Amino acid sequence: MEMVVDGVPTRKICNITKELCGTEFSKSTVSELIKGLDPVVHEWNERSPGGDYSPFPMVDGMVIKIRKNGHLRNHSILIGIGVNSTGVREILGFRTADS
Repeated sequence: MEMVVDGVPTRKICNITKELCGTEFSKSTVSELIKGLDPVVHEWNERSPGGDYSPFPMVDGMVIKIRKNGHLRNHSILIGIGVNSTGVREILGFRTADS
């Protein structure tokens, strides 16, 4: 799952697990495992951030490819960032949107 978070494609994950573990996983098996991340990400994204943050939040964005209905499509991700009371930047949340 860490490879997914780091943006490694499903096909490459299959090759890496075969090389490192000596076990081959199909793309569909990897995809099913990845689905386990959905509720975790959703719960994190809907949380209410605690603590004191800078009154000047930052927003950044990036474009990624998402498979939808069997086609790869560009989607934008907007990322909200705040600076906590100890001066550390933290991701407050993110949203995806069609590009």
